[in-house]
Amino acid sequence: KLFLSFLPNVLMFVIRRFFTLKAGTLAQLRLQRWYYSFLLIFVLLVSLVGRSAFMTASEIARDPGSVIRRLSATLPSASHFYLSYMVLGWFTVAFESLRLFNFIRFIYLHYVLGLDAASAKEYCEPEDTDAYGVGSRMGMAMLMFSITLVFSQCTPLILA
Repeated sequence: KLFLSFLPNVLMFVIRRFFTLKAGTLAQLRLQRWYYSFLLIFVLLVSLVGRSAFMTASEIARDPGSVIRRLSATLPSASHFYLSYMVLGWFTVAFESLRLFNFIRFIYLHYVLGLDAASAKEYCEPEDTDAYGVGSRMGMAMLMFSITLVFSQCTPLILA
């Protein structure tokens, strides 16, 4: 959990350090792609296919057809965990996308403390745009959508 909380910051450091980008939004887009790829591999696929990434990769290298067999064996039993994970995950994605805490802080600064709107908005912007920016929020939203698509194959009632 601690590693995943710092992962967007580490990825953004690598992106800013080793890539030439024309705009800051391109950094967020690259962060979204990398973060989503990491989450898809390590949160969804490795936990479905096996216990550890190294053992799973070595077994898949020996027998590539084993992926389908392992998925068909573990997908139904993992569905209860991922259904609970999706409820919490979508709640988190919605809460972070609405930026409710920033809105409440703006209301407090503007109406209660009497700051002008521009100053209150400046104080309310997220301090850590790497972890709370569009790239990390949408990367997590894409993971939740991918989990929905994967488990709609196993449990079609998700789509109802």
